[in-house]
Amino acid sequence: MRFLTLLRYPQFRFRMAENDTLKLKNLASEIESLISVVQKEIGDFVSATATRLENENASLEKEILKSKEELINLQKKNGISQVDTPAGNISKTPKPDKKQEQKPKTTKNTTSTSKTQPQEKAAVPIHFGRIDLRAGKILEVTEHPQGENLYIEKIDVGEEQPRTIISGIRKHITKENLLETPVVVVCNLKPANLRGVKSFGMLLCAVSDKTVEPVRSPTDAQPGQRLQVEGIETNPDKELNPKEKVFETVVKDLRINNEKVLVYKNIAVTCGDSKALITTKNMSDCTVA
Repeated sequence: MRFLTLLRYPQFRFRMAENDTLKLKNLASEIESLISVVQKEIGDFVSATATRLENENASLEKEILKSKEELINLQKKNGISQVDTPAGNISKTPKPDKKQEQKPKTTKNTTSTSKTQPQEKAAVPIHFGRIDLRAGKILEVTEHPQGENLYIEKIDVGEEQPRTIISGIRKHITKENLLETPVVVVCNLKPANLRGVKSFGMLLCAVSDKTVEPVRSPTDAQPGQRLQVEGIETNPDKELNPKEKVFETVVKDLRINNEKVLVYKNIAVTCGDSKALITTKNMSDCTVA
């Protein structure tokens, strides 16, 4: 009853309203403070999470780079060529279409290869003109101490010094019959060591099953004059490559005909500007070696 009586007084009602407002203000302040705390905690959590994710991402990138380097080293050991790419750019590449997989473009690779690798020289046709055949004169003949069928000859082929030539004709002709003989020498063969003596060419000979005879250059030919065949340019290699087998191929088409004349594919071989014939003394219709 007393409380109801107090309500009759306006001053009491005003005090109650004032107290309620104060409580609401305090509550609002507490709520704002709580919101600030929650927001700060959320911000700290987000920042910590972002930092942790960045660290994890950096660690994963290092692991990927390490694995990539190991894979590249393994591929190099197995002979798989590599194309360098920037180390930091690790990105997903879109899968190519099936059509692109079936028909890859190789233009760029071909271009880069052509820039870095020297182009192979075009193969030179094998023919008589690549052989350096010269007129020569035998100046000296000695028996090879290590070969019972070998002669060591000093032959003038138009150079400052006579060439040393080893020939396997000792069983077929005497030293006396070789001295001062005009001969034909193959001058651009690769030097060969024969029983301890280096030979710088080969004596061209007519060959049959029973005998061997040196092919003769014209008696009036100057040592060093080159042999030629009409219709074929004479441009001998500096030194024949044994792998090409140029001489071995050409000599198959060289032979002595029935008239004792040296021919290449049935065309007479001649010497110098006079175009004198190359002949043999006795043999005919036989091969040459």
